[in-house]
Amino acid sequence: MDVRIFLQPFDANGARFGLGNDLSAQLRSGNCNEVLIFSAYVTSSGTQRLGPALRTIIDAGGTVRAMIGVRNGLTFMQAVRDLHAYGVEVWGLNPGGSVLYHPKIYALQGVGRGWVSIGSSNLTGDGLYRNFETNVILTLNPATAGDRRPWEDVTQWWNRFVAAYPQNATRIQPADVDRLVTTRVLADELALARRAGGTPRQPGRGGQAAGDYVPPIFVPGLPAVSGQRPVRRPARRGMPPAPQQASLPSPTPETRHFAMTLSAHDASKRTGMPGTPELSLPRQTADFFPPMALSGRQYPDAYFDVRLNEGQQARIVEYRIWERPAGAAVGHPDMRVNIKHDTVDLTTPGGGDIILFEVTPEESGPAYDVWIVHANDPNFAALTQRCAHAVAAQGAAAVKRYGFF
Repeated sequence: MDVRIFLQPFDANGARFGLGNDLSAQLRSGNCNEVLIFSAYVTSSGTQRLGPALRTIIDAGGTVRAMIGVRNGLTFMQAVRDLHAYGVEVWGLNPGGSVLYHPKIYALQGVGRGWVSIGSSNLTGDGLYRNFETNVILTLNPATAGDRRPWEDVTQWWNRFVAAYPQNATRIQPADVDRLVTTRVLADELALARRAGGTPRQPGRGGQAAGDYVPPIFVPGLPAVSGQRPVRRPARRGMPPAPQQASLPSPTPETRHFAMTLSAHDASKRTGMPGTPELSLPRQTADFFPPMALSGRQYPDAYFDVRLNEGQQARIVEYRIWERPAGAAVGHPDMRVNIKHDTVDLTTPGGGDIILFEVTPEESGPAYDVWIVHANDPNFAALTQRCAHAVAAQGAAAVKRYGFF
């Protein structure tokens, strides 16, 4: 048995880490055929990212079961519908209000190998990737009695919930979801966002109007994500940096993150304001983002999808990146990305935030996860240190500080 302690979002050496990355890799390894999940809170920001990896188990003939907390205001119907769409057997544990259902366990079992995480990470985007979390990881050899014990304990605990608490632990079928929202057993992310004063999603290219939840639609090779349209994920391909900036760092094939400071101009193009909500980018980012090509527009460009994270919520937003090369007839040479009003609306007026891109671990779906990190975020200082390189942006966008890691 191998025992490790995983620290999030940065490990003991300061390296960026999320439990979801390791969990996704284990699910996709082909070494397991049965998965048990215990999670107090479940949101679409977690199910959207982990769901495609769970689907690989089910597509290979395995089983995935989840015992999730309900009637807590933090487990959402959108997440439950995601789990159903990926083929997960979902059970809800309602402790009745006098005690709290609070476990976070991810247990994987296969032929000759087991893997168990026990710790603090809920099945949410923040819990698996962004929050300060600690999890103990057990890598097991089922051939030995001592290594079999953790898996057997988890399995017996599941069976006890089902057998001993029939009024509290109940199977949630797809047809039950609407009723459970009405009775407040499950919460509605969209309704919560409206009550909190969030900006509804705007219809348009790549968008979905705010309103009722739309059931996921399967497309071969692509995951279903909370009823939004199928997502585009162009492949990354290395591109040489601009010669005049060769001394500045460029990403490597192993680079997972790009972070950049935002100026007042970047934060100004909010919903209802004139102008395009775009960011001026360092030329070195051409090696981090999908490759651009002429496609009927004046300049080379590319469309790609990101998963935009906002607290417990996540939504798919389509970005467009383009390059105005040196010698163009109009304007100065630069690279820009249209991040849509959805993203700019999350920034602080006047600038000062950091935009953080992370290459998603799944093989299909959105190409990147995106967060707007504010100055009061505990990780703001660590990300600021990683934005160690300055480059003068064109126009009103001011000096950019950025980093790859």
